[in-house]
Amino acid sequence: TAIDVARTLIRIGVKEVYVIYRRNYYDMNIHKGEKEECEKEGIKFRFLLSPYMVEKKGKKIRVIFQKMKEAYETEGKGKHKIFPIEGAYEVYEFDNLIKAIGEMPDLDFVHSDGEIDDIIYDVAGFSNVYIVGDARMGYADDVGMVVRAIGSARRAADEIRRSFGEDIPVPDYTKMAHFNAIDTRYFE
Repeated sequence: TAIDVARTLIRIGVKEVYVIYRRNYYDMNIHKGEKEECEKEGIKFRFLLSPYMVEKKGKKIRVIFQKMKEAYETEGKGKHKIFPIEGAYEVYEFDNLIKAIGEMPDLDFVHSDGEIDDIIYDVAGFSNVYIVGDARMGYADDVGMVVRAIGSARRAADEIRRSFGEDIPVPDYTKMAHFNAIDTRYFE
């Protein structure tokens, strides 16, 4: 998410874009070579910094980051454990701040058995609550995750249009190719 946001900001003309991550670069959920591509586009990376305090300072947003250190051992998903360095901070000022961090969605309101297998739910008296993307499918650590999230959002958009009475044909999803079945060498 953070990488997509940063690259989009550069493409729409933002002059200075930072991606600040609490771990080191090798623990980021990015594809091989993506960090280098971002740097060529002008995106600046800062690692081992965790947000400590955010405050408004005039027209700027002042963020104090606590410096982190990493341990040799790893925790869940193979990422290195990190610890705050007591009394060590870095301060940045920004015009805008976009929170683009991965979080697990709180879907307790769905009252399901924990499995989100469809995009439409009736929740607390509201019908047609749409759950899409990672919230529905969970985090996927492969190159097909964006395609699945877009497909999920497209399906939700079609369902929303149908709920307003539009006559949208239901696509035959069985004819869709999964990313792993595509020979990407044809596109190089």
